Amino acid sequence: MGTEVSRPQDAKPDTNAEQPIGFANLTGLSLPDIFEQFADGIAYCRMIYENGQPIDFEFLYTNPAFHKFTGLGRVVDKRVSEVIPGTQRSDPWLIETCGRVATTGQPQAFENFLVGLKQWFSIRATCPQPGHFIAVFTKVAARKDYEAGLAGSEACSRALFDASPVPSAVNDRFGNILYLNAAFCRTFGYTLEELHSLDDWWPRAYPDPAYREWVSQTWQARLDQSLEDGKPFETMEVRIQCQSGEIRTVMASAVPFAGFDEETLHLVTLYDITPRIEAERALAKSEERLSLAQSAARIGTWDWNLESSETFFNDQYYELLGLPHGVPHTYEDFLEQIHPDDRTRVESAFQSALAGGSAYELEFRIVKANDNSVRWIHDQGEVQFDENGKPFRAMGVTYDITNRIQDLEKIREREQLLSSFLNHSSTVAWLKDGQGRYVFISPNHKKRFGLQERDWKGKTDFEIWPDNLAEDYRKNDLKVIESGSSLEMIESARNPDGVISWWRSSKFSFSDPAGNRYVGGLAIDITQIKEAERHLAESEERFRSLFEGSRDGIAIVDMIGRIQHANPAFQAMLGYSLDELKQLTYLQLTPVCWHEAEATVLRDRVLPHGDSQEYEKEYIRKDGQVFPISLRTSLLCDANGRPQGMWAIVRDITERKRTERALRESEARYRLLVEQTPDGIVVTDSSGRYTDVNQAGAEMFGYTREEFLRLSVSDMVLPDDIPPLQEEMSDLASGTITRKEWRFRRKDGSEFFGEVLARQMPAGAVQGVVRDITARKQAEQVLRDADRRKNEFLAMLAHELRNPLAPMRIGLGILRRSSENPETVARTLDLLDRQMLVMIRLINELLDLSRITSGKIELQTSDIELIVLKKACR
Repeated sequence: MGTEVSRPQDAKPDTNAEQPIGFANLTGLSLPDIFEQFADGIAYCRMIYENGQPIDFEFLYTNPAFHKFTGLGRVVDKRVSEVIPGTQRSDPWLIETCGRVATTGQPQAFENFLVGLKQWFSIRATCPQPGHFIAVFTKVAARKDYEAGLAGSEACSRALFDASPVPSAVNDRFGNILYLNAAFCRTFGYTLEELHSLDDWWPRAYPDPAYREWVSQTWQARLDQSLEDGKPFETMEVRIQCQSGEIRTVMASAVPFAGFDEETLHLVTLYDITPRIEAERALAKSEERLSLAQSAARIGTWDWNLESSETFFNDQYYELLGLPHGVPHTYEDFLEQIHPDDRTRVESAFQSALAGGSAYELEFRIVKANDNSVRWIHDQGEVQFDENGKPFRAMGVTYDITNRIQDLEKIREREQLLSSFLNHSSTVAWLKDGQGRYVFISPNHKKRFGLQERDWKGKTDFEIWPDNLAEDYRKNDLKVIESGSSLEMIESARNPDGVISWWRSSKFSFSDPAGNRYVGGLAIDITQIKEAERHLAESEERFRSLFEGSRDGIAIVDMIGRIQHANPAFQAMLGYSLDELKQLTYLQLTPVCWHEAEATVLRDRVLPHGDSQEYEKEYIRKDGQVFPISLRTSLLCDANGRPQGMWAIVRDITERKRTERALRESEARYRLLVEQTPDGIVVTDSSGRYTDVNQAGAEMFGYTREEFLRLSVSDMVLPDDIPPLQEEMSDLASGTITRKEWRFRRKDGSEFFGEVLARQMPAGAVQGVVRDITARKQAEQVLRDADRRKNEFLAMLAHELRNPLAPMRIGLGILRRSSENPETVARTLDLLDRQMLVMIRLINELLDLSRITSGKIELQTSDIELIVLKKACR
């Protein structure tokens, strides 16, 4: 009835059989040698029919694993009824199912207990050609024994495992999956019917081949190391793809234990940390927004590692202290910048914080490094201490007293990962009877809440916890009992130190064989998640407050330039509502002439460096008006550093531009006046070096403008005039304007007199107007010489006028006494007449001289004989 099948010559022998078992001539079908190495049992068989019904089958090929699992010897060329007598009666399902596969060609997978071999098998049968089938089977006795043992164990253990909120599974050492709890199926969407072994699990959970290979190798290496060293499994973080396609991040761990047949099994826990990862990402995004708010509000932050002396400061901190960005800045440097009157108080407060005060908050003055200006700042800091009470870190915020904000708190979440179930887990577990009395508490529960057995054994929640907490616990317990199913809820508890902690509890109820009702539960501490959510909400509120309240415009756009959000200041600046702005891109707000320049900024600065320097361009308001702005653009990235958008701080600089234009016009008028004036105009710094000079000033001293600006006042003034000049410069500090005359030396060495009108300018500079008064000095000297000659002439004239007056007076006296003597009178009158003529001649000469000096008589030169001149002078 059957076709004889023989074993190929190159087949490997069956070490479990009494004699070699070979491949048959499978009607032309070639089976690879790899079958000999399969861990699963493989049997290739020909079905035997009678009246068209399958009644038996003949073994044509079996691999070594077949004999290992079944314990059978040589079976090739034998019927199953010979190998396992009575199979048709004890296991009719085997021939019926395999016959259906060989007849219809439809593969089937099934699990059943083979009475003839007294073992459980998982079998997958396929049809390679009509009337034949290949059976691939795995021994599932360990799993069946485990299920039987688990089913027969106390209801408490089964219920605890199945109700655990942590996804868990039990595997044997061959990679067969024996059990999955409800949390596993709920979290990942797979059931035990879909996952028979790790070979079913790996490609589903890790579809990427490279990642799957890394997870598989790492998992096996850590599992082997744990078994070899006898130490807990080293927890690993992996990303699992659920049946829905969703990716969940878990902390995977395994704990070996002995099964009911003493076979080594593994309890695998996959603690889902996806909510924590999402909270961390949200917190990182919030901190990025907070950093944006800090930049907009000009808040400086500092961070000091007290152990390594490493420091960190943001850009606003450097700007606040007037320091170049990025320069090293130590604690001693900071103290040097504090105002001398405040330095002792600040240092004392910080030292007190280091000694155990932890936090401090001060207002004090600092002297900026770049311009020596004094400013009041608010400094708020905190010192962190390790478990030994030693300070290891100090950090805080520094900002102008007008820009106070609350100190930023940095959240560091540290959750203790699960390394095993119950005794080796951070999960707390408990069990109560129907009246709410505790009958079991896990060791971690006792440790966490500091409970001794006398504190909880046989007691209710009202005897252990505050009434308000106990009432909530009892109410939730009754809900679980009434529903008859597992329920999840958020509950709070009071720690031994009085602080409230938050827990995600999974509660369940069950009855023991005697019908007694129990309620149990497992809980995971979610206090840090609650705190993170609270701080995230607070951070979002701080960002919103700064974003909405900023006087500068702030806009957020996606990577193609569409406006996603804008604060009220930006909306008012452009004249658009937020809904209108969301329909636009920033390019639509920008005149076309600026598009290329802005694209260059984005390409060369923002994308490669994450930030642009402040630059200027123009915007177009809703009413069409074009106005100037300055802005600074920064890149927004996700947690993986991928650009998601950009944000910009925008300032309307219309007034500034108007002021700058007016200043340029004023400067141009000033420069025109300076360059057109014939007087020299010079400017010196506080040390006396020339910093500016007009063209007239440079030419006055015989220098070019470039040569002149390399000189100082002492190079121009005569040595004897330098001391009084220095005293004069000191007098200018009082704000007076001086006018003095000084002697100067030109480039060629010649000297000249100059009149200087000087006044002091800001920062110790001096401005002077220099006028060359050499000609005036020479004219004054000529006048002085003329005046001297005039005085000499008048003295001589007076003498000449006096000479005739004496004889005339004598003559008048003679006339009075000798009026009756005609001869005497005649001589006397002749004398008076001569002297009168002399005076008339002198007076006429004075009149002629007066006419000459007043220009009424023009003198002409001509040649004259000296003899004539001599006669005229007689």
